[in-house]
Amino acid sequence: MAGRRARKPPDRPPDPTDELRRLSQMLNLTALRDALPDLLARAESDELSYSDFALVLLRFEAQTRRSRRLTRN
Repeated sequence: MAGRRARKPPDRPPDPTDELRRLSQMLNLTALRDALPDLLARAESDELSYSDFALVLLRFEAQTRRSRRLTRN
């Protein structure tokens, strides 16, 4: 049939891990970005609540920044 276009497959939602990496990079949370696979695995194995997981992420980033700052000084 002339003039018919092939249907575009529906867009799949982005992979949450990829999006977390992109957002971490965009927000300059590089320690979190680099450790994300391990942190996600820990959250799954320890069955962390959302708030506990958020604390793990932010504490990790904060501790890494403190360590980097001390190393530079």
